[in-house]
Parts: sequence; structure tokens; C-alpha cells
Amino acid sequence: MNASCQFDIPDYRAGVTATDNCTASGAIVKTQNPIGSTISGHNTSQVISIRIADAVGNFRDTSFTIILKDTIRPKFTASPASHNEYVNASCQFDIPDYRAGVTATDNCTASGAIVKTQNPIGSTISGHNTSQVISIRIADAVGNFRDTSFTIILKDTIRPKFTASPASHNEYVNASCQFDIPDYRAGVTATDNCTASGAIVKTQNPIAAPSAVITPHRSFPSE
Repeated sequence: MNASCQFDIPDYRAGVTATDNCTASGAIVKTQNPIGSTISGHNTSQVISIRIADAVGNFRDTSFTIILKDTIRPKFTASPASHNEYVNASCQFDIPDYRAGVTATDNCTASGAIVKTQNPIGSTISGHNTSQVISIRIADAVGNFRDTSFTIILKDTIRPKFTASPASHNEYVNASCQFDIPDYRAGVTATDNCTASGAIVKTQNPIAAPSAVITPHRSFPSE
């Protein structure tokens, strides 16, 4: 069968030989029915009749059957490209059904009847920069198939959250009217959807600045 799910019946007479008592083999007339016509459809059967006739019209018939088979695979006309997806508050991503983004054509099966399957589907993956190959298969009504695949890469775009941090408060200068800014990060705790609390990086600005001079909260006029 061809790309249009059709078959043009050829001339099979070259495969026919015959003898006769009075007519030379080369003069025996061979006819075929049907010949040159077009049939279509997987598993369609067609009886081909062959007649041999001698010079005076004596004849004999035989026949055989041809059955059409579709071996042409369907073709993708659209399918998802590799792309990023984004994890949720639990650093997870539930693999959706991407088949709505797949279209295909086939020589014998209508586009709407082509079966599309996906693997994996509905499962959960997790972790920033985790990659997952998604395989898509299209199959026609008789099982001819074609595969494609694309890759999704998980991205974490959710910011961490403070669970505790120092409140605004007073600090006290030393005898030189100075205050060395300490490291307040020990009073900071945080959580994140993908990063363990102990691995969250805490930075402070300014930090541990020795002899940082602050302006006294009260001033006196010069003598």
C-alpha cells in the first residue's frame, strides 16, 4: 500500500505460463480481471482472475487473492520540545499528560484514531535541575508505530522563608562610643522547598565590622 492507503493492481500475467495442444505457448491469450484499478484499506482482499485462451477460444480460468497490508508508520506533525518545568512547595513536580500537544497523521488511520501513549505519566519527580525523559508513541489502527521523546528539567524558583530573625532592638556603645557589629545570623532560621534548613546560606550586611562608629544618641554644645 502507498502513502494514500491505496494499491494499484498491477499486471500479473507475466507470472502466468501455459501450454496448449494446438496453440503455441506464445500465442495463448492471457487476460486478467481486474487490472490497473485501485483498491484501498488494510486487510482489504481482492480476487484476481486469470484466463488463458487458445487460438480457437478454448479457455481455462484460475484465480488468486491478494490481501492489502499497511506497514507504513504514522508521522508526528507536532510534539512537545524539551523545556523547563517548575517544582512546587514540596520541591516536587507531577508529570502531566503532554499528549494534547501531540498531533500525527497516517496513511490509513484517521488522525483522531491514532493512539498516543506517554511514558512516564502521572508520576512524581523532585529536585532542582532534575531531568526526565518523556517518551511519546503514536500507533495506527494496525499497530504500526513511531516514537519520539523530549526532556523536562525541573527548576526551583520558590524563595526560602524566614521562620525566625532578630527584631529591631537597641545595642550599646563601648567606652569609645563605638559598637562592633556582631554576627546576628545565629538568630536566623529559615525553611525552603528544596534546600534543607541547614544548607540555606545566610548572609548579613554589614557583618562583624570592628570599631564601627555610631553617632551618640545625645549631643552637647561645645564650650
